[in-house]
Amino acid sequence: MSEEYNPFKLQLDTPLRADEIEFRIQSINKGGYATILAYKTARTDAKRLTDVFGGLGWQKSYSRDNKNCTISVWDDERKHWVSKENTGTESNTEQQKGLASDSFKRAGFDWRIGAELYDYPIISIKLNPDEVDLTAQPRPKQTWNLKLKEWKWYNEFDDGLLTMLLAKDEKGNHRFSYKIEMPKFRFKKGEKDEVLARTFQALSDGDEVAIRSIMHEFDSPESQMAYFSLFNSRERSSIKAYLNDDK
Repeated sequence: MSEEYNPFKLQLDTPLRADEIEFRIQSINKGGYATILAYKTARTDAKRLTDVFGGLGWQKSYSRDNKNCTISVWDDERKHWVSKENTGTESNTEQQKGLASDSFKRAGFDWRIGAELYDYPIISIKLNPDEVDLTAQPRPKQTWNLKLKEWKWYNEFDDGLLTMLLAKDEKGNHRFSYKIEMPKFRFKKGEKDEVLARTFQALSDGDEVAIRSIMHEFDSPESQMAYFSLFNSRERSSIKAYLNDDK
């Protein structure tokens, strides 16, 4: 890949900045607490692919009436396209456009764009009395006083693991805070990429023995935490399924 096509030294799996993410309300309970989810948009995927590969270094195609999207990137060393495909679901509005957008974003997840979003904490925020109508039926709903799109969000990462997420509303008031302490264990130079490659190969092969062998190398709680921090929640679940003693 040419240097000029990646001026910010980004990788596909470089965590998304807070200003590249949209935060939307999923639900509001009767106690006035809002559950907020973090999303990426199709524009975010397109920008990351262009930043990494250049405008001519990637392409997308659709099949099954936009249900499936395939993202292909050009491998200049082997002189061929490498593709990953995923299936989307329709949105409530503009169904075909929403379906195409969703399948594109899901294919982007396969390329690990925004994979860290699966590890975001549950964002539950107590709304101010003028931000929610608790008498609305069939469930409470936000009022025009809740200006979520004007809130400022801040995130920090350590080796791809989310360590801090903060939110301030449009008036500068702190509304949400999440922080974790990173383990003291650190991978040696080059070790992280090697462990990732071995683990993904073992998962691809369905090799339980290889998975267990890798885990034996991380025998302390801190090293295991560092190991699992390399993967998103779905990947961790797959690994732990092989470690289940009941299998």
